[in-house]
Amino acid sequence: MKIIGLCGGSAAGKGTVADMLRRHGVPVLDTDALYHEMIAAPSPCAQEIIDAFGKKIQNGQGGVDRQALSRLVFAPENRDMLLRLNEISHRHILKECKKWEEKSRQDGCDTICYDAPLLFESGLDKRCDCTVAVLADDDLRINRIVKRDGITRDAAHRRLQAQPPQQTLRDRATYCIENNGDTAALAAEVTRVIKQIRKIISDNTHQGDI
Repeated sequence: MKIIGLCGGSAAGKGTVADMLRRHGVPVLDTDALYHEMIAAPSPCAQEIIDAFGKKIQNGQGGVDRQALSRLVFAPENRDMLLRLNEISHRHILKECKKWEEKSRQDGCDTICYDAPLLFESGLDKRCDCTVAVLADDDLRINRIVKRDGITRDAAHRRLQAQPPQQTLRDRATYCIENNGDTAALAAEVTRVIKQIRKIISDNTHQGDI
């Protein structure tokens, strides 16, 4: 079984690419959605985050108030808090990823994908056979965030500043997909990349038969 690692900053279009991969028959685990599920209600992950940042970020159900947590860790003066949050969340997410990976293997999947915004920072890339980074111009990403989340451009800009530079992803990823055009152009890029990946898988399988 081959594992693809998919990454990309806020509003680059990673979620859209993940949906396109699913249409190509590749199961995708959204680690961001997994994280939100884990912290929404009482859980070991939620409790560790509350212990680290205080009761002020706890919701009425005993989980984590995401908005309160975001206001805290994305404040410019609290970068150390963001690093601490990532350390906690990555550890708990990795445990769940290993379970999903094993189940996928037992189900006979030939290719799966981890959709992980912080693929390299979490160390999840080390479990992948190849990585795909989705990239887009910063101005376009800011416009998308403002429209999607209803926040100011300054707030959207700060969100991008708190994330790894796109050039880092460009340098480290096996494949890069540029998402500065329309949906049709993005779909063509996804098709191009998945064909390349499947060709490598096929070639390696045939070599193993020799």
